[in-house]
Amino acid sequence: MTRPLASFLLDTHRALTSGGITELSHDCILRGAKAAEFALSLLTALGVSKGTLGNARLLFPFFHFLMPSLRDARSELPRHLRGYWDRLLTGELIATDRDLLRWQSAVGTAVSIFAESCANGFLPHPVVQVTARPDGSIHLTRLAGDCDLKTAVPSEIAHRVKCTERGNQPAPNDEVLLLGHFDAHGLAMMAASYLHLRSLGVENILPVCGYEETGDYGKFWKRTLPRLVSNERRFTHAVLVDITVYSRDHSRTIRGLESAAQAGVQVHLVDHHLDTLECVPDMLATGAEVVLADIPGCFYGDEISSQNLPYCLLGAMGDRDIPIRHWLGSLSALEPPMRRTLDDALSNLTGLMHSVSPPPREFKKLPIFPAHDIVESAADGVEQFAANLQRICKDGYAVPVKPDEQVARTQDKAFAAGQHWFIPQCENKANATVEEPKLAELGAVLLVTEQLPMLGRGWYEALENLISLHESCHYALAGRYLTGRGFNFLCLKDWRKLRLPPPLAFVPEEGRGQTVGHYGAFWFNFGEAADAERMLTSFIKAVNRYLGVKGGRVQAAVRRTLLRILDTPPKAKRPAAEQTNNQTR
Repeated sequence: MTRPLASFLLDTHRALTSGGITELSHDCILRGAKAAEFALSLLTALGVSKGTLGNARLLFPFFHFLMPSLRDARSELPRHLRGYWDRLLTGELIATDRDLLRWQSAVGTAVSIFAESCANGFLPHPVVQVTARPDGSIHLTRLAGDCDLKTAVPSEIAHRVKCTERGNQPAPNDEVLLLGHFDAHGLAMMAASYLHLRSLGVENILPVCGYEETGDYGKFWKRTLPRLVSNERRFTHAVLVDITVYSRDHSRTIRGLESAAQAGVQVHLVDHHLDTLECVPDMLATGAEVVLADIPGCFYGDEISSQNLPYCLLGAMGDRDIPIRHWLGSLSALEPPMRRTLDDALSNLTGLMHSVSPPPREFKKLPIFPAHDIVESAADGVEQFAANLQRICKDGYAVPVKPDEQVARTQDKAFAAGQHWFIPQCENKANATVEEPKLAELGAVLLVTEQLPMLGRGWYEALENLISLHESCHYALAGRYLTGRGFNFLCLKDWRKLRLPPPLAFVPEEGRGQTVGHYGAFWFNFGEAADAERMLTSFIKAVNRYLGVKGGRVQAAVRRTLLRILDTPPKAKRPAAEQTNNQTR
């Protein structure tokens, strides 16, 4: 088994580097990452054992960094990943011969699809969704790219993998519940999904996206979904985009899906998070359809067209998709007016979301975010969509109130009976000018040694801004203490430095289960002080050891940081129920 698998990996590298080019290029690295993403999705749909899937997921950062590289592959890896490489070549990480066949088929399919750049001009790489259906069938949907999917699928799995329309889509008379995660990516993917549903002739669509409804995955599966599917509107389909599993307790996700099935609602879940993968078999058992995608392709639809492309790009920009960010960095990627339109729309959307995160106290239990108005305006084109966002941010919008509730008027704005006119403060809190926090440069790692003042979802922008000011640092960490949960840190990499491994590569195998998010940016649940100090110190030292730089007194800096976070005034802290790593991208 050793030699065939080793040869197969080398063939994979050669294919991704377009004929043996040994120099790493941005294009090769990004296509390698996309190929690895797709291979994991297909492996999941093929139903490999949990052990094999878990090992494949552990190796994800290894693929992201290594797949395009032929130059001394093993030595390029961080030290603790070299053992994974050796075990992979000897077959130890593959549970059975059947799993090995599926692994080779999945990666082979990925290489066939992603070996060349996307040539259709819409995106810099192909985009292919993997749909797993409860009947065991697998459907590949090419959203962008020129690859012939039928020829890309090897004969060993051709009997299970179909390259036709996935079917079972909503009909014109159906009532459809459209739900998206409460962030810029989720809202943009809702807009792209809305356009597809309208193209099917569906008119009865209820878009739901809000801080209280879909901002926290735990609350969503426990409260929002069960409540909405039992609504008197009698929905026939529920389309969930960018909503992943509740990582702390998968059973909460399954119970939510079961409540939809009991109400006679067909669920279509479209997601790109790694956390979803191991839960897919249990999801399928509830009757749900699961669509595994990448970030720009994380919507319910059958193609990326000129009509929905702006929303795919808007979502990818909001979720910091590395290939899209590099592609948009080229002058020829987008016409300047379109780029300005997307930048303005993203700024307004992010600012609007920050202004109601959390909602003002008097609106806490009301659907205050105008998701319906924003999503419906996508049908008029991205210019009107952006103009509508700007109008909402500037002039405000009506919020429904209960007849027995008294809510003060805002700036004497007129409002109809049962409504309150709400004017949000739409400045982007994450990008607002704030005093630079206390920092420690520990070799290649920038550690924020106090708790950042904004909510967790604003930390991504804040850390990216900080790391851009400290050129010698390639990774950044910032933390908080969640009551009942312990220390919780956001870790991300400078996305401009492609050749460096993603931060997940430096997390030991036993710690991967405590991470939530993406391979390039994730939240790490460290627990209480002793464990937090040990794991955080270990991570920083692993980065510096790999890069061959000195980090100074790492453990002392970590200890001071933890103590300072614990001393954060209570007003700046939020209970775990309100501020949770399940609000991440």
